[in-house]
Amino acid sequence: FRIHRGWTLITRSGTIGRMVHARPDMDGMACSEHVMRVVPDTNEIAPGYMYAFLRSKFGVPMVVSGTYGSIIQSIEPRHLADLPVPRFGEGFESRVHGLIEESAELFSDYQAGVVKATEEFFESVGLSDITAAQWHKSGPDVGFTQNFPRVESFRALNFNPRFKALCERIRQGPWKPLAEICVPGTLKRGARFKRVDAEPEHAYQLVGQKQLFWLRPEGRWIARWAVGDEVLVEPGTILMAAIGTLGETELYCRTEFIWGPATERAYSENIVQVVGDAAVMPRGCLYAFMRSETTFRMLRSISVGTKNQLHHKRLLAQLPVPYPDSLAQEQVQKTMTTAYDARHRGVALEEEAIALVEAAIEEAS
Repeated sequence: FRIHRGWTLITRSGTIGRMVHARPDMDGMACSEHVMRVVPDTNEIAPGYMYAFLRSKFGVPMVVSGTYGSIIQSIEPRHLADLPVPRFGEGFESRVHGLIEESAELFSDYQAGVVKATEEFFESVGLSDITAAQWHKSGPDVGFTQNFPRVESFRALNFNPRFKALCERIRQGPWKPLAEICVPGTLKRGARFKRVDAEPEHAYQLVGQKQLFWLRPEGRWIARWAVGDEVLVEPGTILMAAIGTLGETELYCRTEFIWGPATERAYSENIVQVVGDAAVMPRGCLYAFMRSETTFRMLRSISVGTKNQLHHKRLLAQLPVPYPDSLAQEQVQKTMTTAYDARHRGVALEEEAIALVEAAIEEAS
């Protein structure tokens, strides 16, 4: 199951043909058999060049052309074995490979940066983030009693001992309710609006809560005149998946930080917008907490609904957030924004490499 740096990984079951170039920090990680490994012979081809071709508008259609199956779509290694790979000389291919490798390094820097920012945030208030294993080992959510000084909810999940213990742990130090850290009136889901398809030059790319967490979100293009600017969000806005189920791998309650090019996209209604008040806490600093496992478990615990879950609005506003001193806040903010700058630079370099390959193929054809 182990994978290594420089391999091209391709989803081969269910959603077909999504690819990634294995980054330095992915070396030695495990990956399921539903992801196909394309292991380049470095004596024959530069790994970055091969990935750039496979990810191009010429490579992807050939990869998915061997798809078979009725309910669950699949591809097999034999479907790719005879796939023709264009060659353009060592100089050109080395240039493309260099761009992909630099991109991979930046993605690794981004991942390390966001993790470091969360660690800095918790350390600054004398706490540490929990792990999923610690949450599951902290006891069952049954056999407890609850008094109701205010009738906000009668759902047992909203008062479970594990959730209350996390909240109490935070309240032992400096803290503020989430609503007090946010711009008044902004802690809510996005607006509803008419979707009118249009060409990209006259449109915003609309991102839903699934695509929100992709490095390169994909979505339909909707006319700007039909929606105005209310579908856009400010730099540093934290977007949170607002609807879903409580499965461990579900996106519900996961968060993303909007920075750089991401501010140019439109976002759907099924996303909670957490807009921090920069005068109270820098937005990148707030995101360092919102992306943590601690916050994820707390957000899951304030759910309401039957099958599809939503957040209890009052409990969301009351969610306790640790409050570091101003110097610590600025340090966490710098770490987080530096990480996202690296991410967006990495995306730009990868797109540049793929564009070079596509242009070379078009010129040669």
